[in-house]
Amino acid sequence: MNFLSLNVRGLGEGVKDKAGWIRELKKDNGIDFIALQEIQFSDISGIVFEKFWGVGKFEMDHVPAVGRSGGVVSMWDPSVYKVHDSIKHPNFLLTRGVLKGSNKELNIINVYAPQKTPQKKSLWDEIGSVLGNYIGMWVILGDFNAVRWKEERRNSIFNKNCASNFNIFINDNGLREYDMKGRKFTFINDNGNKQSKIDRVLVCQDFFSEWPVACLRALPRVHSDHCPIILVCANKNFGPKPFRFFNSWLERKDFDVVINKAIADLGGGREGIRILCL
Repeated sequence: MNFLSLNVRGLGEGVKDKAGWIRELKKDNGIDFIALQEIQFSDISGIVFEKFWGVGKFEMDHVPAVGRSGGVVSMWDPSVYKVHDSIKHPNFLLTRGVLKGSNKELNIINVYAPQKTPQKKSLWDEIGSVLGNYIGMWVILGDFNAVRWKEERRNSIFNKNCASNFNIFINDNGLREYDMKGRKFTFINDNGNKQSKIDRVLVCQDFFSEWPVACLRALPRVHSDHCPIILVCANKNFGPKPFRFFNSWLERKDFDVVINKAIADLGGGREGIRILCL
């Protein structure tokens, strides 16, 4: 099952472009579940969600915005995920169902967290209580309006207490994160000077064990100031990695010296490079 999460920053102005964007992302990435946040509509009866989903049958549920603030929409492929229950909260929508074929219980929470730290703390407590009430695997995705570490913010204030509350929630509930590829930050303001990683996907240990090589990726932002994030759970085995390389090595001043010396020690030229990569 593959997931797409995006803070759309409203479904009013530019909705046609946003719908086409999301539809193409779904098609290109084989998405089975779409989680949208900050729809900013209390009444969605006038929105044609078929244009977001595209070809094929889908089901959906939502939590309305309060006035023009918040609101979430979840959409899914019923041939992949059969939902039998939902729970609504002003800041999240929980869908409870089973994965077709395996019949495994899967609970998905689509989150749009509030701005203020005490309200976020109350939300983490509420979600923690929900996690303890139901069996099955868990995926919690959306806009958490919180970062875990100082490095996840640039040119904006890091709230140590907020981050601590968030990390305690994650650790106390045994949640995991996949390494995010593609982008370091998921939110970038209009002029680009403020950036943060506030959109994410959290999973329980059972889910992580079931799909240990799932790929989480942040894609370029187009019609929102948030990046879409996708979680692809298809297992692809390309064999053992030829060697391990960390991007941080590129920042070392002696990187070129070490690589050139290693190639020279192995005979130099193309043959040296070939041996180094084995």
